[in-house]
Amino acid sequence: MFKVGRYLEFGSPKADLGIWLNFLNLKTMQNKNFTLYHKIYQLIKIMYKTVKNFPKEHKYSLGNEMIGLAWECLDLTILVNNLPNEQKKIKIENLSVVFDKLKMRLRMGQEINLLSVGQFSHINEGYLLEIGKEIGGWLKWAKKAGGGGDKRNFFMAGAFGSQINLIPKGAHNLPTAIFAAS
Repeated sequence: MFKVGRYLEFGSPKADLGIWLNFLNLKTMQNKNFTLYHKIYQLIKIMYKTVKNFPKEHKYSLGNEMIGLAWECLDLTILVNNLPNEQKKIKIENLSVVFDKLKMRLRMGQEINLLSVGQFSHINEGYLLEIGKEIGGWLKWAKKAGGGGDKRNFFMAGAFGSQINLIPKGAHNLPTAIFAAS
């Protein structure tokens, strides 16, 4: 065994976990939505540092709720990235709702002076605005594509023998024989 870091050695469970986490991180980095993943991840790190300084009465209620919602946003981002295109729309809408809840908790934190104006401004301008734009663009893509990656929308039209015919949407008034395979 050789040492990877101060406490980790190859072959140890901790090193194996580290290698696995690095693999997952590389897989996520290859994804087209890496920026969203990265921004939410960075937001979570900022949230931990910020909530650490909350008074005890708010640290374990509002603070934990903020961190939980931020983690839920990250989890939903990873989930949506791994879903087939036709299933993404609903989960992106869920991500948008959870993100809106997080923004409201952060705003409340600023209004009751748990976050300074400078802290809130940094979080809002550095993270919330960009994350919101990316989620909005992703949702727009999902709605435009009908939840699928294919630009054409098809519906099942019937079958001749054992063949199922796919008819472009809007062409359902035409006779099915035109689209039948010979």
